[in-house]
Amino acid sequence: MARPLIASCPIAPAPGLLLLGLWLGLLGGPVAPPVQASIRSDCEKTWKTNYMMVESCIKQQSEASANLRSIPDNAIKRDCQKTWESNYLMVEACYEQQSEAKRRLGPGSAAASPASSQPAATAGNVSNGCLTAREMNTIARGIPLTKRCPGGGTIEFNR
Repeated sequence: MARPLIASCPIAPAPGLLLLGLWLGLLGGPVAPPVQASIRSDCEKTWKTNYMMVESCIKQQSEASANLRSIPDNAIKRDCQKTWESNYLMVEACYEQQSEAKRRLGPGSAAASPASSQPAATAGNVSNGCLTAREMNTIARGIPLTKRCPGGGTIEFNR
């Protein structure tokens, strides 16, 4: 007697759902879909076909975005967001560095003024194209960097 044929195939979630599940697990909470789409687009634009770096960039930017949501809105955070826009890793680093400098200076310091909220590594150099997006991401990850800029000047970052 022939046994009935039973097909068994594992059901796998769609790749998008799997990635969303991973992000939720890594971050401890959801990242808003438009923010996540922006992060992915920015990382793919920066790293192109270097898929390991795209993946790392997405993870780091997503974690920084989640961390920033837990920080109350204040002048330092707004200044850093204005300077770094959707580069959440740099916004987070800027906020941490500026907040620490303000604490070191004590109450009544000028550290909260918009002019002093720009990270030292960007002073007059990023705006004229001295640092590339990859170099800014290198700095954000805390990797030392020294670069001579066209037109003079040197950026040196050691964490």
